[in-house]
Amino acid sequence: MTTLCLAILGASLVLLILTPCYSYLSRHSNHKVLTLTVKGLTTGVSLIFAINGYIRLINHTNVTPVPSQLIHNIWILIALGICFAADVMLEIYFITGGTLFFLGHGAYIVFFLSLAKFQPISILIFTVLCVAGLCYFYKYTPSLENLVIPFALYGMMISASLSIGILLPFSLGLYGYLPAVAILLLFCSDIMLARNKLVGETAVTRTLALLYYFAGQYLMAMTLYLPTIYI
Repeated sequence: MTTLCLAILGASLVLLILTPCYSYLSRHSNHKVLTLTVKGLTTGVSLIFAINGYIRLINHTNVTPVPSQLIHNIWILIALGICFAADVMLEIYFITGGTLFFLGHGAYIVFFLSLAKFQPISILIFTVLCVAGLCYFYKYTPSLENLVIPFALYGMMISASLSIGILLPFSLGLYGYLPAVAILLLFCSDIMLARNKLVGETAVTRTLALLYYFAGQYLMAMTLYLPTIYI
């Protein structure tokens, strides 16, 4: 019960307090250090929960209901840690931050493949996502100038992570839903951010993109933390 209450408290802190604060500060405040600190805290909460879950799971390896591939699985911590660094760096050096996010999604792919075997249907999903992305964003490529290739590579990476992660419930059952929903939210956030950058953003689309992103990272952390409810 304590684990579940802390998870709900963490979700409230991330989604109802820190995310709105960061959204407001990023649009209305000139205090970059404060804005960056709040952004870091928002992602940091998820990382702290994941670390806590990881430590508790490796110290209780006899927790029967928890899939063995979740225990001692450090890849999710690596992915969350990279995304934490990316969040900070994106505000300082955009290219560096974007590169780190690219690597973060790569780490998520490794995490997903460590949980379940690769499913060939992922290739079809990946192809559909890439074709759909190309059809939608192609007309905006002139405005990207020298960022066309990085933009395309990043789109392929997030498509790959979604095409693999979305199938986890079929392999892990209940334990696969959290990472599947999490990667879907992260994918939607990236698509909305890309659209905001190329088409123009509104307060609503910006807020939704942030909510999707921070909710996705939090749910990913819960993949490790919530199983400790059995401890």
